[in-house]
Amino acid sequence: MKTKILFIKMFVLSCMLFTLGFTAGSCSDDDDVLQAGYGYAQFKLYKGVSTGTRASTNELDYLRDAQKMKIVLINQEDGTEIVQTVGLEVMGDDSEFGLRSDKLQLMAGTYQIIGFYLYKADGTTQDLKQILSGEPDKKTILTVVNGGLAVQDIQVKVVNRGIVKFTITKKFLPSTRAIGEDYFFSDIKYINVTVQEQFTKKETTLENIAVKYTEKLDDSGKKISVAVSDSLFRLSAGKYKIKSYTTKKKNKGSLEYGEVNGADFEVLDNVTTEVNVPINFSKTTGSIKDYLVLKEMWEALKGPSIPEKNQKGWSYSGTTYPLGTNWDFNKDIDLWGDQPGVDLDAKGRVTGLSIGAFGPEGDIPESLGDLTELRTLS
Repeated sequence: MKTKILFIKMFVLSCMLFTLGFTAGSCSDDDDVLQAGYGYAQFKLYKGVSTGTRASTNELDYLRDAQKMKIVLINQEDGTEIVQTVGLEVMGDDSEFGLRSDKLQLMAGTYQIIGFYLYKADGTTQDLKQILSGEPDKKTILTVVNGGLAVQDIQVKVVNRGIVKFTITKKFLPSTRAIGEDYFFSDIKYINVTVQEQFTKKETTLENIAVKYTEKLDDSGKKISVAVSDSLFRLSAGKYKIKSYTTKKKNKGSLEYGEVNGADFEVLDNVTTEVNVPINFSKTTGSIKDYLVLKEMWEALKGPSIPEKNQKGWSYSGTTYPLGTNWDFNKDIDLWGDQPGVDLDAKGRVTGLSIGAFGPEGDIPESLGDLTELRTLS
């Protein structure tokens, strides 16, 4: 009986010691994380008001350049100066929207932020290099409470920048191509674009911008084709103009170099601007000359529907295309060759015409002879 009672007492004592040991261990772990009477401070860095479009000696070129921050604080109770260095990490998907510091452990109390220094690693030695020193624009007080987290925003002077997205469009000119050979607009897979900031006259070339060909209807219902880039580029805020371009094919070999006049745009801070790059296409290009002949023939042979002249227009009556089909010229000139009854070669030149089933009337114009690659005519 005594042995049984002793065993029970020892079991209870063991349980008590285990419980006390577990509790004590938990307290010890908490002490390692945060000491009693301490809290945390964290700093969030955002783009502040910049002095202009170019970085000064006390202004960052990009917010993402900052990798560490040294913060200088004054304890409001005893006047002690505290200097601590913390790491910085990106908030969200884009560093230009803000950086967040590591949590800094501080004794509970009230602090004034006196200043801060930003650093990045030197590319050669990897030593920290100071890139900016700053101070709050107004008196900034930070209150740290026991066991809590105080978050303070800090504005950093950074060069204002916006985002640019390019769309390649067509500009038809009466002159011939200065450089390069004829090519389709859909052959353009990449483009180099050179822009110039109009105040500083500084030129920037954005190379090998990938573009995707697409056809669509504009606001008036006209069929057009454009080449759109999904890439986004950052430029300093300011007014720009496009100086030149170089179109490239799939293997990034050059198709054509061209200069641009009048394509101006403005970049605003933290705003996405869509910019059209007009590519010069010549009306004397072989394929486009052919397409101009097609339209002249269509008009001469009463192809258009003109109700006021009691002209019904062409209406297909065969079996190859839908009944009533007519030619359509309400689209970009370089798309005019895409008509029923028209055969084209690999360079877009007209090689065959079969228009009898459309009901043409009148005299064939002499310009038919300008279709130098025409092989079959029906």
